[in-house]
Amino acid sequence: MDLQLNDTSASQGWNMSNSQFRDLGNITSNVTINGLTFIGSPANPMSVTTASVTVGGVQYSHALSLGGSGSVSSRAVSIRTTVGSTLRIAARSNGNETRRLLVTNIHGHVLGTINCTTTAAAHTITFTGDQTIYIYSAHSNILIYEIQLDTRSVFSSTKSWNMKNNEFKNLGTISAPMTINGLQFNATRDKAMRVDTTSAVVDGIEYTHALHLEGSGNQTHRSVALNITGTSTLKITGRSTGTVTRRLRIEGKSGIVYGTLGFSPTASLQSLRVQTDDTVYMYSEDSNICIYKVQLDTTGVVPGETGGGDGDIDVSNGTVVTTYAELLAAARTLANSGGIIYVNARRLSGTERLNLNSTAGNSISIIGLRQSDGTYPVIDYTTFRNEKVGSTGGSLVASGDDGVGFRITGSHYTVKNLIIEKAPDNAIQIKGTGANHNTVENCILRYNNDTGLQISGGASHNRIRFVYSYRNCDVYTRGGNADGFAPKLEARTGNTFYGCYCWENSDDGWDSFDNNTQEATRDILYEQCACWSNGFPDIFTGKKDYDNRKPLDKNLFLVDLFIRQNSAFETNYNNRNFTLPSGNFLRTDVGTISASNWVSQFDGNSNGFKLGSVHSEPALTRDLRNCLAFDHGDKGFDNNNGRCTTSFQNTVAFDNRRNYYIPVLTISRWSNVQGFSGSSANGVPENFSVSTPNSTTQTAIRQNVTSTVTQIENQCYANVIPGEVFFNIY
Repeated sequence: MDLQLNDTSASQGWNMSNSQFRDLGNITSNVTINGLTFIGSPANPMSVTTASVTVGGVQYSHALSLGGSGSVSSRAVSIRTTVGSTLRIAARSNGNETRRLLVTNIHGHVLGTINCTTTAAAHTITFTGDQTIYIYSAHSNILIYEIQLDTRSVFSSTKSWNMKNNEFKNLGTISAPMTINGLQFNATRDKAMRVDTTSAVVDGIEYTHALHLEGSGNQTHRSVALNITGTSTLKITGRSTGTVTRRLRIEGKSGIVYGTLGFSPTASLQSLRVQTDDTVYMYSEDSNICIYKVQLDTTGVVPGETGGGDGDIDVSNGTVVTTYAELLAAARTLANSGGIIYVNARRLSGTERLNLNSTAGNSISIIGLRQSDGTYPVIDYTTFRNEKVGSTGGSLVASGDDGVGFRITGSHYTVKNLIIEKAPDNAIQIKGTGANHNTVENCILRYNNDTGLQISGGASHNRIRFVYSYRNCDVYTRGGNADGFAPKLEARTGNTFYGCYCWENSDDGWDSFDNNTQEATRDILYEQCACWSNGFPDIFTGKKDYDNRKPLDKNLFLVDLFIRQNSAFETNYNNRNFTLPSGNFLRTDVGTISASNWVSQFDGNSNGFKLGSVHSEPALTRDLRNCLAFDHGDKGFDNNNGRCTTSFQNTVAFDNRRNYYIPVLTISRWSNVQGFSGSSANGVPENFSVSTPNSTTQTAIRQNVTSTVTQIENQCYANVIPGEVFFNIY
């Protein structure tokens, strides 16, 4: 293995009392000294000034005076960090109140905050990425005495197994387990594999031999396996030996599916990012696949320097909770002071609504810690749901705000790395004029009794990043309310979605419906977002999974009610007999009805991006960039009678009844808008048209989408949050 240490444990400090800084005076332009960049301008200057203080036994005579609020382009300092960096800052507020020092990336996304009181103190933030960070005040002046950056040793390694190499090319038939240079071959006499002459050229590299898997496999036969530690990219060069695309499953020892790679008859290089400590198996789900080369690229902290499931996170700067009661208590305790709550448990039973209502301006973060098996904490609201909306079909009632899981009516909250499921209403609701500048990131929201995440009631400037919302359904109202995401009913301004995905929800993917013009949702940005297969009743009865020969999903609320009504439903399903329970036993908004009538009277809309309502006038804006909608029973992109001013850049829609139905929108930008395989004609404004990609491009789009969707869905079902995943089709 080629192991290279890219950086060693080191510490670099920038003390404003030292000679290279203390005489800087006013800073009105960008200045870099020893790797620390000061970002100033004539309009927004900073200065190094006399300021005596002692912190932790260290005496300082000078400090950097930020002069006021900043950004990544003014009144800030920036540093380059690497994997495993700890930032230490000695600072204080220059006023008579606590002020917040922000640490962000180049896009302004907050990575951490420091609450600076009027007493100088040292603060610590730990990072795990290779990036440039920016440090600036959120409000008024702050004095910074010293900045120190400690880096731990990191490594990058590449190990590869090329079947044309001598140790592999003469193996011939493999009919028993063997390991060569860390690559395990799993085979039996009856389920053998072989290495044989098979030529291909991929990205200019010539291959002469390949491992033929010879058919579908599992962990005991017709598979290869290797050990992965940390964050790694698995790269497989291969092809299907048939005329159709075949799928290579990537699976952990416990059965967790990290993803699948689709190989067409043309040899190609496919890759999958995996973050785990596990033995990972690769085998075909279908028929024979040729594997020419396996490569593993790993980057991480040097082994032994971290521990636990999320060892790169220093939890000493926060409160660690392991139960829901502790989470409730910690959120109340930090409401005024701010701070970080780390959730460290595989599963917590949510028994009541979590109220996040602080408007004090101090940052409060709730962060789930990755467990040793690669999964993230699940907050399960089953008990709360049964209490609020009923546990049997006959006891069902409508849900409301009192049944929300996480209710954010305050500001400067961050919710990250959590799986929230089975809430009586929304999993997360951001609501009210005080609900501003909140972030929800890297979360899964599923099986809730209303929309996964809703923003409404005057909430503004909230960032939703890499959130996965699926199989949410409001049973009492027959699926008519539960969207994947709903920035609606006066989600005022500055709310953004980036890298968010929703599928198989009972109503729409995204819904921005408003019920009056005066308080309509002003603007929404959707970037790198996708939605598919929303609004179909067969998902929630289990029929879709049955037709696809998948196990019964008993996490679905409606399926749970079916089993409670008639336990034979599950038995019949497992015996390949799908029969809905009989009789009128489901209490709904239209009376107590049967399961079959719930399906026939289903009220979900089956749209992808619903961009407004009749109350959405041209003064309101919608901005779609790199967005995808497919497999909806109605529209992929829908104006819903709204007349918003809308920008479409790099959008793709296919396999919807209508891919685009936006005839009354005012278009501000129209660039690379594609669609194909819609069963009805598009409706677009006059002088605009949707381009149809050629058949080769359509096939490539479908293959990429299928592979990416499979990766996302398999990881979500295994409680592994996919993180930053993109559809590379634009």
